[in-house]
Amino acid sequence: MPAGDTLVQKADRDELVILVMAAAIHSARETLPQFLALARHPSPTMTGFAVKIAILADNGAEFFWIHPFAHVDDRFVGQINNTPRSAMNLKMGDTVSFVKNEIVDWMYMDASTMKGNYSARHP
Repeated sequence: MPAGDTLVQKADRDELVILVMAAAIHSARETLPQFLALARHPSPTMTGFAVKIAILADNGAEFFWIHPFAHVDDRFVGQINNTPRSAMNLKMGDTVSFVKNEIVDWMYMDASTMKGNYSARHP
């Protein structure tokens, strides 16, 4: 908590973060079918397809970018592409399996322009 903040100010800030993240997840999930279709058949200028999932850790959920990933039967499988901070049983490069409704964000590059990544750019 920043110096001088009251518990009420901290609670208000935490509530705002939760609302912004919920809006970002909603936007990402709403457009997920189109993203998955592009990931299956990208144009030559499209690269770096990744999805973000949440994995339970000791002190709550921790979010991970998964890249590369593949759709296998009714599940997805892919590699953790960022360093875990609180999920001590995981490391960058570990392979994880997850289902479609566990995806909370997605991104890819199209001719050097980032697409998706709602959790980083949502107002």
